[in-house]
This record gives sequence, C-alpha cells and structure tokens, in this order.
Amino acid sequence: YPAFLGGEKADINSVVSHIEHFMSLGGENSLCIGSDFDGIEKCAIGLENASCVYRLFDRLLSINYNESLINKIAFSNFHNFLKKYETLV
Repeated sequence: YPAFLGGEKADINSVVSHIEHFMSLGGENSLCIGSDFDGIEKCAIGLENASCVYRLFDRLLSINYNESLINKIAFSNFHNFLKKYETLV
C-alpha cells in the first residue's frame, strides 16, 4: 500500500526497501508477503495485482536473496505461523 511505502510514487523498489528494513530487524523467519489487493485504492507501481507479485521475487533474486529465503517470505513463514496456532482455532 503506497501510503505505507513513502507515498503515491511507491514502486517495487519501495517494497524491497521495506523488506530490507524488516530483515535488518531479524525478520527472516517472520516476514510474509500477502496478495490481498482488495480494499485499497492504489497499489505500488509494478505490483498492481496479485499476478505481479513474481516481479517482487524476481527483484529480490536480483539483489542476492536466495530461493530459500524467498520461499520463506512467499510461503513458509506464514505456513509455519498457521501451523503454530491451528490448535487455537
């Protein structure tokens, strides 16, 4: 959501900067990427809908994030969170 990423001109690089910040805080095992694009009036440039999320992962690969870490961000961290709390539901 651009308002959380620096304004209306937020783009994939803005998202990457946000990810980098979370990673610097130790977010490797907790950061998750969602694709819930409903309910917002604007998207980051280059991430206009869920079909564009691969662009973010391609960008992370290009700056030396390995596939294992991208898998955590794209799936495993959220999956592990759900497994941890599934007995509470």
